[in-house]
Amino acid sequence: QRLKQPRRITMMETTAQHRDRKVILRRLKGVGYMDHREPHFFHGRLGEGLSSSASSMIAQEAGEHDSHSPTLQLQPPTVHWKSSQKPRDDHHTSAEWLTATEYMDTHPPTLEWKITTLAHLLLQSRRTVLYTGAGISRAAGIGMAARGGGDTSPKGTMAKKKKVSVTAQPTITHHALAQLHKHGHIQGGWVQQNHDGLPQKAGFPQECINEIHGSWFDPSNPVVKYSGSLKNHECAWMEQQCQTADLVIVLGTSLSGLTADQVAILAAERSKKGKSLGMVIINLQQTPQDDKTTLRIFGQSDVILTRLLQKMEIPFSTPPTTTTLQLPRRRPRRRVLVPYDRRGRRLDATDSRTPYMWWDLSVGAKVRLTQSHNLHGSHQPHYKCISSIPNPGGIVTKWRDDDFSQSIAISLEDGAVSVLLGQWWLDAAVRGGPSQLPLVNVTPKFQYKQQNKAPTTASDPCSTAYP
Repeated sequence: QRLKQPRRITMMETTAQHRDRKVILRRLKGVGYMDHREPHFFHGRLGEGLSSSASSMIAQEAGEHDSHSPTLQLQPPTVHWKSSQKPRDDHHTSAEWLTATEYMDTHPPTLEWKITTLAHLLLQSRRTVLYTGAGISRAAGIGMAARGGGDTSPKGTMAKKKKVSVTAQPTITHHALAQLHKHGHIQGGWVQQNHDGLPQKAGFPQECINEIHGSWFDPSNPVVKYSGSLKNHECAWMEQQCQTADLVIVLGTSLSGLTADQVAILAAERSKKGKSLGMVIINLQQTPQDDKTTLRIFGQSDVILTRLLQKMEIPFSTPPTTTTLQLPRRRPRRRVLVPYDRRGRRLDATDSRTPYMWWDLSVGAKVRLTQSHNLHGSHQPHYKCISSIPNPGGIVTKWRDDDFSQSIAISLEDGAVSVLLGQWWLDAAVRGGPSQLPLVNVTPKFQYKQQNKAPTTASDPCSTAYP
């Protein structure tokens, strides 16, 4: 059945819903966590019922309200792909009922209610944080550890789908989330389990992305093995996000017990006390944390977020496909003046006496990693030969303008290790976004810059300062 196009939210409704923030907080405080056998388990804690006026308004939007039907009857999702196996073999959960079965919200009024509710939660939130896993990059051709629809692995195992591609391009989901941030709805940043750089390629600022498990495009923060330890700055930043998030939007992760899951779980716990809006999960599969959700949406994130942006009247056009995609514009500047010191630390916004640094990343430039790198903590075997060096040095060897990786190739310690740096780091450095650069020149040059725009400070919502 063809789904109805979502009706856009009017300014009058927006004002009314802002007043309803206290109503929703009281509602969440009065509703405990759910049992998986309860009817509203598929919809989240708000699915048990909002205020009569809010429920009535949303029912009207869904087209099912009349004098004999004052409230909307939410319908459970339909099974999209059935499985009796667990979502992952490498993580175990105490939720015996949990399987890899995939669901989709196909009842038009129910889906409309969920998208409308999500839009209002975003408008009411004081600090929204994104928490995403490998599922949102699957459409870009990057594999994931969890099993799902289309998995042809033998019984009891998972398909080997961990395809690595630094040339992958962002999905509709990445572009949609970038638009939400651009319009001021993602105030607390993005906690990204993935390493793929797709949020940055979609235009999400580097300084607002906490790549908690490492990155393919940040030499100072390599991908962390399960036996390794997280980079200190990212870990401290994540702890701050755990404590300050008002609303957490979870997409593409199984929430199967990783430390970073606390970003969403702690927000849900605060919602039980009426102190936050909690967490929203958008996934095809159920998770062990579904009982804690404020709102639960089953569906493909590309589809859900496209409808959400329509609902919120945020301009959005579908990104080009891989067959029509053009190579990124060749970057003319490979040497930029940035508000950082020789250690790669951002200058204080009130300091007008310290010169800016020329960050030279042209081919042949000599560079070194900054001392905050996590080569040793990552436990990656190919970094073992240089992980004990405080500031491994190297040389810029190539700008990869001939493919879609949007990266700069760097050879460290006479070719012992090859790494990549995302080209978007130059733009981020020019605006003084990240508090710390991943690398600096061996002998940097400096220049005073008059009438410069002051760099951002540690109080910015998407950045924290190094000690």
